[in-house]
Amino acid sequence: LVANGFTVNGTVNNETVDSVTLTSSGASANAQVQSTPYLIEVANATGSGTGSSQFNASNYNITYVNGSLTVARALLGISATGVYSGTTSVEPTQFTVTGLQNAETITAINSLILSDANVSASTNGSLYITAFGAFEGNASLSNYQISSSRNATPNTTTTNSFVMSRANLTVTADSVSSQYGLGTVLSNTAFT
Repeated sequence: LVANGFTVNGTVNNETVDSVTLTSSGASANAQVQSTPYLIEVANATGSGTGSSQFNASNYNITYVNGSLTVARALLGISATGVYSGTTSVEPTQFTVTGLQNAETITAINSLILSDANVSASTNGSLYITAFGAFEGNASLSNYQISSSRNATPNTTTTNSFVMSRANLTVTADSVSSQYGLGTVLSNTAFT
């Protein structure tokens, strides 16, 4: 743990505590967000001074008060494309993720949850991703946070954009037979 965050109260004669030992299991780069807060243990006060102003720990009844370490979620940027599905859950056809930590990976995304189900939201620039659905890889998504608004700037940890294309739809008129002279009434429901 590289931190010099400590305060000292009660030294006398201009004595100075220069350092302490701080340890915490939360100091690891792999510390999980869901285990927050972590205990920061403090010990081994040492100091300086000259002559009679030299800090000597044996002259004090030292009380060490532990602190806490909060691990915040890392920002994760995502941009993706996909096809209209009729719901806000869409399987992307392409995606880019920026900001994964500790060699974690997302190799495939099976579904993303979007802010809107309609292509018009993509067209007017208001469509963004609200959450990951199913994915493949070793990333622990509880340690990450995606932006809660659209940002189309590519490859940043605040990127959040989804471009939705229209789904293909084919409408085919049903073929019918008619006899000459009888005419045929075409119904607007005669299609597949």
